[in-house]
Amino acid sequence: MYNKDRMNVYEKMAEKELFAGVQSGDPIAGEVFYRRMNIRLRYFVRNKLNVRDADEVDDIVNETMFRSYKYSDSYKPEFAVTTWIYTIAHNLVIDQHRKNVDHLNLDIEDILM
Repeated sequence: MYNKDRMNVYEKMAEKELFAGVQSGDPIAGEVFYRRMNIRLRYFVRNKLNVRDADEVDDIVNETMFRSYKYSDSYKPEFAVTTWIYTIAHNLVIDQHRKNVDHLNLDIEDILM
């Protein structure tokens, strides 16, 4: 179990500072960052990007967090971390809409043939 005092320090950090810990591979920073961004991302994906399916929201949020960790070295600190994360989520929603449209087109073609 993590040291509660150390966890409390991370809880009080600003996003940029906390994400620097993520970039350096600190597991406590990663856990705190995930919990903090998870709530915000769910709201963003559901309400701002209009994704209503709960499983789809989960998939987009999890993939967004995965990519933010995997590609953390591409983050530019002159911008807000949240802007970068929301951009990843936005792009994933666009990709999902494209897949849904492609799937719909395939279904229609199957019906017509």
